[in-house]
Amino acid sequence: MRILSNKVIYFLLLLSSLVFVGCTVWDMDDAWKRAWIDGGYCGVCWRDPCICVCDSCKWIISAPTCASSGEATKTCTRNKIHNETIVVKSLEHDWVYDSSAVPPTCTTAGSGQGICQNCSAKSPGDTYPPLGHDWNGSWSAVEGSIYKTCLRINCSETQIIKNEIVWINSGTFQMDGTDSGGTTRPVTLTSGFYIGKYEVTQAQYKAVMNNANPSYFGGDHLPVESVSWYDVIVFCNRLSIMEGLTPAYQINGSTNPDDWGTAPTSSNETWNAAEIIADATGYRLPTEAQWEYACRAGTTTAFNWGSNIINSTQANYEARYVDTYNTVAGTYIDRTTEVGSYAPNAWGLHDMHGNVHEWCWDWYGSYASGSQTDPRGAASGSDRVTRGGSWSNVGQGLRSAYRGIISPDGRGIALGFRLLRP
Repeated sequence: MRILSNKVIYFLLLLSSLVFVGCTVWDMDDAWKRAWIDGGYCGVCWRDPCICVCDSCKWIISAPTCASSGEATKTCTRNKIHNETIVVKSLEHDWVYDSSAVPPTCTTAGSGQGICQNCSAKSPGDTYPPLGHDWNGSWSAVEGSIYKTCLRINCSETQIIKNEIVWINSGTFQMDGTDSGGTTRPVTLTSGFYIGKYEVTQAQYKAVMNNANPSYFGGDHLPVESVSWYDVIVFCNRLSIMEGLTPAYQINGSTNPDDWGTAPTSSNETWNAAEIIADATGYRLPTEAQWEYACRAGTTTAFNWGSNIINSTQANYEARYVDTYNTVAGTYIDRTTEVGSYAPNAWGLHDMHGNVHEWCWDWYGSYASGSQTDPRGAASGSDRVTRGGSWSNVGQGLRSAYRGIISPDGRGIALGFRLLRP
């Protein structure tokens, strides 16, 4: 009969010790709570009664407890020599609460006495703070709201981000084309539309775009900025899909932004050829005509409060310099402000003047002369239109008729957007 070697016998004894130690909580660490034995690793549990599984390896100096750290030697896998002494952090208490304990919830404190099943210590105090909500779940949407529910058991509280929109009736207004060398002419919009009461916030953007937030000025209630025209059409379609609406934009025949790839960082012919689907119910950018009509809210003056003069209590802009429109030097905040910080126009829309430039659908080009019905801008171009001015503009750049021009791949810390849908 073949005689077993001492090494094999030792390994069998080791396995038997692993089977019968009876430990219910294993504290293992792949980096250094292991010892090299007979060409292989064995695991060591720090908690009693498992502590001596590899005791014959002579590598344990002192075991950690709940109250104190321990020491061990680290094994070199090449020469099997224990050549480095390391500190083993103390164990965490393993609390078990008695049957009369009241566990804490997301919003209420708990009470009861806990006993550590490893060292018999009693838990400090007899009250436990509220857990707080666990908002790590994914966002969902219904029409007008993005929401998610707390993931903790026995909690159904919901976090809601409202996408507040205002209905604008159809109508005719005088659209000012003098900034582009044209004239003021009547424009008729034959269909009413919903438009955002506020500029899109960072909280809204993050909820739709997988927590992405390109903004320079951070804050959930600040307008999202540093977004390109390409970024915005992706956002529009994603939000439409979340809410069960028909996406408005298509590229290469697809309305799914996942098929489009990553938004370009330079002007891109394929993305520039994006089309609006007729009869789509989803979100999109306003046309220039829709934007100016909603901004003016029935006024014909430079600003929508019925005046040709602006001051820093009415909008967020560069108000330090006196000019034709800004007749009294005012406050310059030098950054974005929370949406809705200034009074709305007569139709209930905030920040149509200042805060951030707002992307429009239109390519920049000369206005067509004469009266127009539902104009959609130039057929092509190299730059898209922005409206409204921003925190960095002087008063002149905030006028209802003022046109900004930016390449569709442009991203800036004063550049955001507002949503529209039919």
